[in-house]
Amino acid sequence: MPWRPAPAHGSVGTIAGVATLGGLSFLIYRRRTVGLVFSATTRNDKAMYVSLTVTIVLGLAATVVEERGCPPMDMPTGPAAEPGRAGARLRGGVFTSGRGRSATGRPRPSS
Repeated sequence: MPWRPAPAHGSVGTIAGVATLGGLSFLIYRRRTVGLVFSATTRNDKAMYVSLTVTIVLGLAATVVEERGCPPMDMPTGPAAEPGRAGARLRGGVFTSGRGRSATGRPRPSS
């Protein structure tokens, strides 16, 4: 399937991300302006708000970049792309580790 850019209008991900940032902004505003809530704020609360904000902003940025039509990455395919097969090769239908034996421990088939 050929790559096609996404439509220019916003998607559900962008709308949800903006709404989440708006809600988080409201919570931070309330925490700073209401005296009882501000006095109960700990360092852990502040660290949580920072980590939530960074996570949401990065996710929203990734969503916007994807919607703008960023081409997909070329991911490797085939036997060498499988997890745990770094440097493995396929010879005669058997994975080989490059050390004279197959990945299963059997002698490598002759080419």
